Amino acid sequence: MSPGVGTFLILLVLSLVVPTILFLVLRDSLRELLKHTVKLPGGVTFYLRSFLLVLYLSALSVAVGTSFDLPAGSRFMQYVWKGAEGVSSTMQATLLFVGIYVVVVTILIATLKIKDDQ
Repeated sequence: MSPGVGTFLILLVLSLVVPTILFLVLRDSLRELLKHTVKLPGGVTFYLRSFLLVLYLSALSVAVGTSFDLPAGSRFMQYVWKGAEGVSSTMQATLLFVGIYVVVVTILIATLKIKDDQ
């Protein structure tokens, strides 16, 4: 197995592990928040599943788009740095998505709270 393929597989695994850990950490709090706000079991399930799906898709899209085209005879550390660059891009995309999701959920909560208070 070439170093490029090995580095890509490590990047792919990290792109699956990080969103999974993030989802497991946030799942219970998000579920309680959505239960209080949405008050529809189907809505809570939808938002949780869409959160997990888009977490995976945002991380994997960057990981799959990372190119490991290094010149022939490249040293092992060049592959390590290229993999680190891919992990950095993956984390950046995941952080951006979580930020956007927080804004959307905040708008959802603010909108639905106004309707409940009336």
